[in-house]
Amino acid sequence: MKKITASYYRQLQQELHYLVKERVISEEQREEALQKYEIKEGLSTLSIILAIGAILIGLGVLIAVSTNWSHFSLLLKFSILFVATLTSYVVAFALQHHFEKTARAFYYIAAFITGASLYFIASLYTNQIETGMIALLWAVTLIPLVLFLVDLPITLLFAGALFLSSIGYAAVFSFGILLIFPLIAFLMWVNEVKLKESKLGFISVVAVLVTWIAALMSSIDVPEIVPISFIFILGIALFFNHFEKYFNLSRWLGTIIISITSLSLMGRFTWQAVSENSASIYSTSFTIAFAIFAFALLKYASLQAIVFIGILISRLYFDYTFDLIPQSLFFVIAGLLMIGFGYWFERTRRNEGQTHA
Repeated sequence: MKKITASYYRQLQQELHYLVKERVISEEQREEALQKYEIKEGLSTLSIILAIGAILIGLGVLIAVSTNWSHFSLLLKFSILFVATLTSYVVAFALQHHFEKTARAFYYIAAFITGASLYFIASLYTNQIETGMIALLWAVTLIPLVLFLVDLPITLLFAGALFLSSIGYAAVFSFGILLIFPLIAFLMWVNEVKLKESKLGFISVVAVLVTWIAALMSSIDVPEIVPISFIFILGIALFFNHFEKYFNLSRWLGTIIISITSLSLMGRFTWQAVSENSASIYSTSFTIAFAIFAFALLKYASLQAIVFIGILISRLYFDYTFDLIPQSLFFVIAGLLMIGFGYWFERTRRNEGQTHA
């Protein structure tokens, strides 16, 4: 049985009803077809309200504790952190069977308080708090909740902890940054198996992976060209993926990543670490290759190709005209180019829609 969103299920019902009305299929066939699908549980309004409430309570506790932290004794500090965390879990577990959504809000509160507790405990023993390590430990403590709740918000919170951990390790290399990668794989597994291929979950996996690659390369102090190239290759892989479940989403994520990284790779300064004398040759060669790639995609993925061509034109325009013409004229022409590009983009989308219709 395939899980689909509620809105898509309603559209499917309407289409099948139309086919029954036109006597293309029978009512029995319609019912049989609908039985092949199941509505995927999404984020309800109540879930969002409870999650926001949990965040506000967590922030309130955090602010209250941090404001008066220096005035508390060591025993009182540990007692506050322990009691707050334990109380949140006990209340959540007590409400689990009869008020599941409210119970989840208390699980969220417990998750926030756990992260804050790790931070405050670390501050008791050191003046220089390693953000990467604290966030990594927080992510590890969230793993049982991720598996127990099988919940998108807590999974996104887990992804956020991995994101913060990656950023925290960007300055100096540590073994901890290598531990993040299996956790990213775990995040992907949860999204695929437990959450049944959530699109938001997939976006979080890509975002964390990009951040981790950039942080890892930064921590080992490699030339800027290396992480940009790796992320560019990741964008290519996402763009040309063959996974039907994420086809459009993955293609657009790849488009965004390729667009951002290509802007850097078309610049001469990015290539100076490879060879200062040949930087212009490398950047020009990449620009030519990227232009061929963009125009070759016009028949394969026209909308994305137009985005790439727009990126290419913008880069060339900024590189070769900014210093040659008055700045006022520069911005006027840039504005006209953007409007023209927008018109071309809209016209292409309309023509493509008419073709498919």
